[in-house]
Amino acid sequence: MEVGILSVRYAKALYDFAKQKQVDKEVYDIMRVLINSFTDNLRLAVTVNDPLLDPSDKIGLLMTASGIYSTHNDIQKNDLVISVIRDFFKLVINNKREGYIRTIAMNYQEIYRKENNIAIAKITTAVELDKNVEEMILKRASQILHKDIELHKVIDKKINGGFILDVDGYRVNASVSSQISKIKRTLLDKNRRIV
Repeated sequence: MEVGILSVRYAKALYDFAKQKQVDKEVYDIMRVLINSFTDNLRLAVTVNDPLLDPSDKIGLLMTASGIYSTHNDIQKNDLVISVIRDFFKLVINNKREGYIRTIAMNYQEIYRKENNIAIAKITTAVELDKNVEEMILKRASQILHKDIELHKVIDKKINGGFILDVDGYRVNASVSSQISKIKRTLLDKNRRIV
């Protein structure tokens, strides 16, 4: 079976179950932590796929990678959420599908966003944004797209100032470096016509 189809089926089953239990938002947050753990630690996938590792150890590893045992994040972790996640990891591991867990988590996030009308926005700035400016940009983007916006912030000093906002395939480039490039192109074009 194709990886994409399999991952979507597991993600959809998890979403339906979590929604039925009214913990779909909490599972969404946990899946984000899990994806970040896979991204930050490339050995995690290798370890989880190790056939010599006991299934209960794999479950514990995935629970830890999901932030379930952490006290340093804001995820609401009640017994029901923990139970849903643990049972899901057991199902995946018992079916020998642990190699798909990262893709399943990513598909869960896609399904959740689609069902809850959420768009991902990435804002790139040269310095940390003032909270009021950030809220104003989010509010305006939300009004234009008619979606809730989930913001990911990136600091890049190369843009010199202003911001670049990417959301749902649209880009607003209000960076200083972009403005300088436009002025430079305009001046070069005018000089070519004069000569």
